[in-house]
Amino acid sequence: MLYRLLSGTSSSNVPHPRPLPLHLCLVSAPPTPFDKKLAAFIRQKRGEIPYRTFARQLGVHRSTLHRLEHGEQSITLGVLHQIMRKLKCRFSDIFGSDNPIDK
Repeated sequence: MLYRLLSGTSSSNVPHPRPLPLHLCLVSAPPTPFDKKLAAFIRQKRGEIPYRTFARQLGVHRSTLHRLEHGEQSITLGVLHQIMRKLKCRFSDIFGSDNPIDK
């Protein structure tokens, strides 16, 4: 069945439209205030430490760290929690008392 879906045929031999390639499905959204605050915090904490070293310390891939630091990727709660544990910081240390989500 999966092969039929991917190949564009069905059991009734009616062609299905082929799925779009993944790179055409990804839409880049502008960074939110949440993303910007996290990016600034991570950039400040990393300082002059190389991406690879700091990413290893945080338990993320260096390309993920780069995208987070530049506000190009939103973060999951799980990764945020992991980073907060590794940096021994609280939510308010990163985002302050004014909640960027409410703006």
